[in-house]
Amino acid sequence: ALEGGQLGALLSCAAGVQLLWTTLLMGRAFERVGVWGSFIGACTVGAAAIVSLPIAHAAGAPLAAISVLIAAQSAALNTGCTASVAHTNNACCAYPALSGAINGVVVTVESVAKAAGPS
Repeated sequence: ALEGGQLGALLSCAAGVQLLWTTLLMGRAFERVGVWGSFIGACTVGAAAIVSLPIAHAAGAPLAAISVLIAAQSAALNTGCTASVAHTNNACCAYPALSGAINGVVVTVESVAKAAGPS
């Protein structure tokens, strides 16, 4: 387990990386690979980071390596959520008569996922 100071340093590092990603690079990634590419990339990076975290911890990886994985997962989560909102917006623009139904499906799926997820 991490001590309080280590955990604070780890989370601060991850937040700093996420700030840089969000403000400087994420928009460029969306422009380059599009919404679908950004979504798929975010899912891939996030999954790889989540799978790697317990392995790195068990191997006794230094805090800096753990910080990189936490930062990657955090940035991937932010990117994936942004891409999901962009998908919804694009669908509403493409089918304006169905925008209420589209948003209704989104809210329903979100509510079910929150109810089924960890509490």
